[in-house]
Amino acid sequence: MFEMIAAYTVGTIAGVYLFREWTRERLVTNTLDVLIEQGYLRSWIDDEGTVNLYKWYEIEDILKEIERDEDEDDTP
Repeated sequence: MFEMIAAYTVGTIAGVYLFREWTRERLVTNTLDVLIEQGYLRSWIDDEGTVNLYKWYEIEDILKEIERDEDEDDTP
């Protein structure tokens, strides 16, 4: 009888843990996919196959800084 209770408890804990990890992974992946589709995040794949994410407003700030540097007259 004790073995049945222990097996049920361990099985339930393992099932809950695995389901929670699977659900968390699916939720994060789906959320990121939706944000990329809607344009809130931008992504690119580097040479190693890693997906890199950046926020669109951050890249706009970087581009503005580059434009500002190009507009400055640095001739002696």
